[in-house]
Amino acid sequence: MNQPLALSCEKPFEPSFDSARIPSDFDHCIVLHKDQLLLAGKEGDWRFPQWQDLEFLEASLVQQRFIGLWNGIACYAIALNTKHTIKTQDLLPQDARALIPSMSSATFHAVARARQLLRFYSSHRYCSQCGKSLEDSAKEFARICNTCEREIYPVIAPAIIVSVLREGKILLAHNKNYTQPMHSLIAGFVESGETLEQTVAREVREEVGIEIKDIRYLSSQPWPFPNSLMLGFTANYAGGEIQVDGNEIDHADWYEPQHMPDIPRPGSISRLLIDRWNDSFTA
Repeated sequence: MNQPLALSCEKPFEPSFDSARIPSDFDHCIVLHKDQLLLAGKEGDWRFPQWQDLEFLEASLVQQRFIGLWNGIACYAIALNTKHTIKTQDLLPQDARALIPSMSSATFHAVARARQLLRFYSSHRYCSQCGKSLEDSAKEFARICNTCEREIYPVIAPAIIVSVLREGKILLAHNKNYTQPMHSLIAGFVESGETLEQTVAREVREEVGIEIKDIRYLSSQPWPFPNSLMLGFTANYAGGEIQVDGNEIDHADWYEPQHMPDIPRPGSISRLLIDRWNDSFTA
Protein backbone atom coordinates (compact mmCIF):
# COMPACT_ATOMS: atom_id res chain seq x y z
CA MET A 1 0.00 0.00 0.00
CA ASN A 2 1.29 3.45 -0.89
CA GLN A 3 1.97 5.34 2.34
CA PRO A 4 2.53 9.12 2.02
CA LEU A 5 5.91 10.27 3.27
CA ALA A 6 6.27 13.83 4.55
CA LEU A 7 9.42 15.85 3.87
CA SER A 8 10.55 15.27 7.47
CA CYS A 9 13.05 12.43 7.81
CA GLU A 10 14.01 10.55 10.96
CA LYS A 11 17.28 9.14 9.60
CA PRO A 12 20.33 10.94 8.18
CA PHE A 13 20.54 10.91 4.41
CA GLU A 14 23.03 8.23 3.30
CA PRO A 15 24.78 9.29 0.06
CA SER A 16 25.82 6.46 -2.20
CA PHE A 17 26.73 5.58 -5.79
CA ASP A 18 25.48 2.60 -7.80
CA SER A 19 25.23 3.09 -11.55
CA ALA A 20 23.61 -0.31 -12.06
CA ARG A 21 20.78 0.10 -9.56
CA ILE A 22 17.26 0.03 -11.02
CA PRO A 23 14.31 1.84 -9.34
CA SER A 24 11.48 -0.11 -7.78
CA ASP A 25 7.89 1.10 -7.31
CA PHE A 26 8.25 2.56 -3.81
CA ASP A 27 11.67 4.21 -4.17
CA HIS A 28 11.75 7.96 -3.55
CA CYS A 29 12.31 10.38 -6.43
CA ILE A 30 13.56 13.95 -6.23
CA VAL A 31 12.09 15.26 -9.48
CA LEU A 32 13.33 18.53 -10.97
CA HIS A 33 11.58 20.33 -13.82
CA LYS A 34 12.58 23.83 -14.89
CA ASP A 35 14.51 24.16 -11.62
CA GLN A 36 11.45 23.39 -9.50
CA LEU A 37 10.69 20.35 -7.36
CA LEU A 38 7.71 18.23 -8.36
CA LEU A 39 6.05 17.00 -5.17
CA ALA A 40 3.10 14.80 -4.33
CA GLY A 41 0.64 15.41 -1.51
CA LYS A 42 -0.78 18.76 -0.53
CA GLU A 43 0.19 22.03 1.12
CA GLY A 44 1.72 21.34 4.53
CA ASP A 45 2.07 17.61 3.83
CA TRP A 46 4.28 17.37 0.77
CA ARG A 47 6.17 14.19 -0.01
CA PHE A 48 8.64 13.03 -2.62
CA PRO A 49 6.86 11.08 -5.36
CA GLN A 50 7.64 7.39 -5.63
CA TRP A 51 8.88 5.72 -8.78
CA GLN A 52 5.43 4.28 -9.46
CA ASP A 53 4.02 7.83 -9.52
CA LEU A 54 6.16 8.73 -12.54
CA GLU A 55 4.90 6.30 -15.18
CA PHE A 56 3.11 9.04 -17.12
CA LEU A 57 6.33 11.14 -17.15
CA GLU A 58 8.51 8.45 -18.71
CA ALA A 59 8.61 10.15 -22.12
CA SER A 60 10.01 13.38 -20.67
CA LEU A 61 12.58 11.80 -18.32
CA VAL A 62 16.13 12.81 -19.34
CA GLN A 63 18.14 11.80 -16.26
CA GLN A 64 17.70 9.14 -13.61
CA ARG A 65 20.45 8.71 -11.00
CA PHE A 66 20.56 6.78 -7.75
CA ILE A 67 21.98 9.14 -5.11
CA GLY A 68 21.60 7.27 -1.80
CA LEU A 69 19.10 6.32 0.89
CA TRP A 70 16.50 8.78 2.18
CA ASN A 71 14.75 7.55 5.32
CA GLY A 72 16.36 4.18 4.67
CA ILE A 73 14.83 3.79 1.19
CA ALA A 74 16.52 4.18 -2.20
CA CYS A 75 16.36 7.73 -3.55
CA TYR A 76 16.79 8.86 -7.15
CA ALA A 77 17.48 12.24 -8.69
CA ILE A 78 15.21 12.71 -11.71
CA ALA A 79 15.47 15.41 -14.38
CA LEU A 80 12.65 16.05 -16.83
CA ASN A 81 12.86 17.62 -20.26
CA THR A 82 12.41 21.36 -19.75
CA LYS A 83 10.61 21.66 -23.11
CA HIS A 84 7.75 19.50 -21.86
CA THR A 85 4.84 20.98 -19.95
CA ILE A 86 3.79 18.93 -16.95
CA LYS A 87 0.00 18.67 -16.93
CA THR A 88 -1.12 16.79 -13.84
CA GLN A 89 -2.77 17.45 -10.51
CA ASP A 90 -0.89 14.57 -8.91
CA LEU A 91 2.51 16.28 -8.94
CA LEU A 92 2.82 20.01 -8.36
CA PRO A 93 5.89 22.21 -8.92
CA GLN A 94 7.25 23.91 -5.81
CA ASP A 95 10.03 26.45 -5.28
CA ALA A 96 12.87 24.53 -3.60
CA ARG A 97 14.07 27.66 -1.74
CA ALA A 98 10.62 28.28 -0.28
CA LEU A 99 10.49 24.73 1.05
CA ILE A 100 13.84 24.90 2.90
CA PRO A 101 12.32 25.90 6.28
CA SER A 102 10.10 22.81 6.23
CA MET A 103 12.89 20.41 5.28
CA SER A 104 14.79 18.28 7.76
CA SER A 105 18.58 18.35 7.42
CA ALA A 106 18.42 14.91 5.77
CA THR A 107 15.89 16.14 3.21
CA PHE A 108 17.92 19.24 2.44
CA HIS A 109 21.04 17.08 2.04
CA ALA A 110 19.24 14.84 -0.45
CA VAL A 111 17.75 17.73 -2.45
CA ALA A 112 21.09 19.56 -2.55
CA ARG A 113 22.84 16.44 -3.80
CA ALA A 114 20.18 15.83 -6.45
CA ARG A 115 20.23 19.42 -7.76
CA GLN A 116 24.01 19.64 -7.95
CA LEU A 117 24.50 16.26 -9.61
CA LEU A 118 21.74 16.75 -12.17
CA ARG A 119 23.15 20.15 -13.08
CA PHE A 120 26.66 18.69 -13.40
CA TYR A 121 25.59 15.99 -15.84
CA SER A 122 23.40 18.27 -17.93
CA SER A 123 26.15 20.91 -18.29
CA HIS A 124 29.02 18.50 -19.02
CA ARG A 125 28.11 16.72 -22.23
CA TYR A 126 31.28 17.35 -24.23
CA CYS A 127 34.98 17.34 -23.43
CA SER A 128 36.35 20.87 -23.12
CA GLN A 129 39.75 19.64 -24.32
CA CYS A 130 38.92 17.71 -27.51
CA GLY A 131 35.19 18.35 -28.02
CA LYS A 132 34.15 14.69 -28.05
CA SER A 133 31.07 13.40 -26.22
CA LEU A 134 31.55 12.42 -22.59
CA GLU A 135 30.44 9.13 -21.05
CA ASP A 136 29.32 8.36 -17.50
CA SER A 137 31.82 6.74 -15.16
CA ALA A 138 30.70 3.34 -13.88
CA LYS A 139 32.66 3.82 -10.63
CA GLU A 140 31.70 7.28 -9.33
CA PHE A 141 29.87 10.51 -10.09
CA ALA A 142 32.09 11.66 -12.93
CA ARG A 143 32.21 11.90 -16.71
CA ILE A 144 34.93 10.41 -18.88
CA CYS A 145 36.31 11.32 -22.28
CA ASN A 146 37.32 8.07 -23.98
CA THR A 147 39.24 10.01 -26.63
CA CYS A 148 41.70 11.97 -24.49
CA GLU A 149 41.11 9.99 -21.27
CA ARG A 150 40.08 12.98 -19.19
CA GLU A 151 37.97 12.53 -16.06
CA ILE A 152 35.63 15.38 -15.09
CA TYR A 153 34.09 15.65 -11.62
CA PRO A 154 31.32 17.86 -10.21
CA VAL A 155 32.67 21.33 -9.49
CA ILE A 156 31.83 22.85 -6.13
CA ALA A 157 32.23 26.61 -5.75
CA PRO A 158 33.32 27.50 -2.18
CA ALA A 159 31.79 30.65 -0.70
CA ILE A 160 32.02 32.26 2.71
CA ILE A 161 29.39 33.90 4.89
CA VAL A 162 30.26 35.73 8.10
CA SER A 163 28.55 37.17 11.16
CA VAL A 164 30.54 40.25 12.17
CA LEU A 165 30.02 41.25 15.81
CA ARG A 166 30.61 44.51 17.67
CA GLU A 167 29.74 45.19 21.32
CA GLY A 168 26.54 43.14 21.38
CA LYS A 169 25.50 44.05 17.85
CA ILE A 170 25.64 42.18 14.54
CA LEU A 171 26.37 43.56 11.08
CA LEU A 172 23.49 43.04 8.65
CA ALA A 173 23.37 44.25 5.08
CA HIS A 174 20.79 44.62 2.32
CA ASN A 175 21.79 43.38 -1.12
CA LYS A 176 20.52 45.70 -3.84
CA ASN A 177 19.27 42.68 -5.80
CA TYR A 178 16.86 41.68 -3.02
CA THR A 179 13.28 42.51 -3.96
CA GLN A 180 12.34 42.59 -0.26
CA PRO A 181 13.78 44.64 2.62
CA MET A 182 15.52 41.54 4.04
CA HIS A 183 18.97 42.03 5.58
CA SER A 184 21.53 39.25 5.78
CA LEU A 185 25.21 38.59 6.43
CA ILE A 186 28.19 39.46 4.26
CA ALA A 187 28.98 36.63 1.84
CA GLY A 188 31.04 36.02 -1.27
CA PHE A 189 32.96 33.52 -3.35
CA VAL A 190 36.52 32.38 -2.71
CA GLU A 191 38.96 33.62 -5.33
CA SER A 192 41.92 31.74 -6.78
CA GLY A 193 44.89 31.61 -4.41
CA GLU A 194 42.94 32.78 -1.34
CA THR A 195 42.56 31.12 2.02
CA LEU A 196 39.05 31.11 3.47
CA GLU A 197 40.10 33.63 6.13
CA GLN A 198 41.48 35.98 3.48
CA THR A 199 38.19 35.75 1.60
CA VAL A 200 36.22 36.62 4.74
CA ALA A 201 38.34 39.72 5.40
CA ARG A 202 38.31 40.82 1.75
CA GLU A 203 34.55 40.46 1.27
CA VAL A 204 33.80 42.47 4.42
CA ARG A 205 36.29 45.16 3.40
CA GLU A 206 34.99 45.36 -0.19
CA GLU A 207 31.28 45.38 0.62
CA VAL A 208 31.08 47.52 3.77
CA GLY A 209 34.55 49.06 4.17
CA ILE A 210 35.47 47.86 7.68
CA GLU A 211 38.26 45.70 9.08
CA ILE A 212 37.69 42.55 11.14
CA LYS A 213 39.68 40.24 13.43
CA ASP A 214 39.33 36.93 15.31
CA ILE A 215 37.95 35.08 12.28
CA ARG A 216 36.64 31.68 13.35
CA TYR A 217 34.98 28.88 11.39
CA LEU A 218 31.57 27.73 12.67
CA SER A 219 29.70 25.54 10.20
CA SER A 220 28.98 24.78 6.53
CA GLN A 221 26.05 24.02 4.26
CA PRO A 222 25.76 22.81 0.67
CA TRP A 223 23.93 25.47 -1.28
CA PRO A 224 22.75 24.05 -4.60
CA PHE A 225 21.75 27.35 -6.25
CA PRO A 226 23.51 26.24 -8.34
CA ASN A 227 26.62 24.54 -6.92
CA SER A 228 28.10 26.26 -3.87
CA LEU A 229 29.40 25.11 -0.53
CA MET A 230 28.75 27.88 2.01
CA LEU A 231 31.32 28.05 4.82
CA GLY A 232 30.12 29.99 7.84
CA PHE A 233 32.39 32.14 9.98
CA THR A 234 32.16 34.62 12.82
CA ALA A 235 34.48 37.59 13.33
CA ASN A 236 34.86 40.66 15.51
CA TYR A 237 34.92 44.29 14.41
CA ALA A 238 38.45 45.74 14.27
CA GLY A 239 38.06 49.23 12.84
CA GLY A 240 36.63 51.59 10.25
CA GLU A 241 33.23 53.05 9.44
CA ILE A 242 30.57 51.37 7.32
CA GLN A 243 30.77 52.46 3.70
CA VAL A 244 28.66 50.26 1.42
CA ASP A 245 30.06 49.49 -2.01
CA GLY A 246 26.86 50.45 -3.85
CA ASN A 247 27.38 47.58 -6.31
CA GLU A 248 26.12 44.67 -4.22
CA ILE A 249 25.21 46.32 -0.92
CA ASP A 250 23.03 49.42 -0.70
CA HIS A 251 22.55 49.49 3.09
CA ALA A 252 24.30 48.04 6.14
CA ASP A 253 24.20 48.72 9.86
CA TRP A 254 24.77 47.28 13.33
CA TYR A 255 21.71 45.70 14.96
CA GLU A 256 20.84 44.69 18.50
CA PRO A 257 18.79 41.54 19.23
CA GLN A 258 15.75 43.64 20.23
CA HIS A 259 15.75 45.71 17.00
CA MET A 260 16.30 43.34 14.10
CA PRO A 261 15.21 43.95 10.49
CA ASP A 262 13.74 41.24 8.28
CA ILE A 263 16.27 38.39 8.17
CA PRO A 264 16.63 35.15 6.13
CA ARG A 265 14.18 32.33 6.74
CA PRO A 266 15.11 29.32 8.90
CA GLY A 267 17.01 26.56 7.13
CA SER A 268 19.68 28.75 5.56
CA ILE A 269 23.17 28.98 7.02
CA SER A 270 22.81 32.77 7.26
CA ARG A 271 19.86 32.32 9.61
CA LEU A 272 21.78 29.66 11.55
CA LEU A 273 24.66 32.07 12.21
CA ILE A 274 22.30 34.89 13.16
CA ASP A 275 20.34 32.62 15.51
CA ARG A 276 23.54 31.38 17.18
CA TRP A 277 24.53 34.96 17.93
CA ASN A 278 21.01 35.82 19.12
CA ASP A 279 20.82 32.72 21.32
CA SER A 280 23.96 33.81 23.17
CA PHE A 281 21.92 36.60 24.76
CA THR A 282 19.26 34.25 26.09
CA ALA A 283 21.43 31.26 27.11
